[in-house]
Amino acid sequence: MVSQSTHDERETRRTAPNRGARTALLAVATVAAALGARLLDPVARVDRTVVRRIWDLPDAWEASWRALVTLGSLAAVLPAVLALWVTTQRIGAGVRLGLAALLARATTHVLKVVLDQPRPNLGTGRVPRELVDDPGWPSSHAAIAFAMAAVAARVLGRRWSVLLYAIAALVALGRVYLGVHFVSDVVAGGGIGMLCGVATRERR
Repeated sequence: MVSQSTHDERETRRTAPNRGARTALLAVATVAAALGARLLDPVARVDRTVVRRIWDLPDAWEASWRALVTLGSLAAVLPAVLALWVTTQRIGAGVRLGLAALLARATTHVLKVVLDQPRPNLGTGRVPRELVDDPGWPSSHAAIAFAMAAVAARVLGRRWSVLLYAIAALVALGRVYLGVHFVSDVVAGGGIGMLCGVATRERR
């Protein structure tokens, strides 16, 4: 007789590819919707209004947000790789996380160059001078954060998923708060990150 745990494991393996496909389709739809939000004027006006409202949040939070958004930078990738490797004792898990993050960074860089969509023009203050004229769509920080979250959540399980995706979402929100991205930028970045995470994570 097949034990319940064995049955559950087989069921998980059977349904995992379908979940991955659904996640990928949802991510593609999210990226497409975010691009439409940048290119369609009525929606773009809403995007600009939301950014302005977030920009008006207290400056006292700036230091905290700047620290938080570093979790979506390339500098955070190696520590994340090592942390996942040590936690799981599986070097492959760390390698896949690193590959997902690098793929997310490369994909967003290419799209920024090709589409050349501007960043918010909110004046000086929180926005680093060197970013003012750089393309903004999609957000690399959001993509990297969600790519790493997707891989780590797959490895660590549901108990960690909420925390991992919450951190990625806060990284994305932080980029809007700092005035370097529209909401559509970080939504697109999140979708691209999820795609990269699905593409590189371990198949069960």
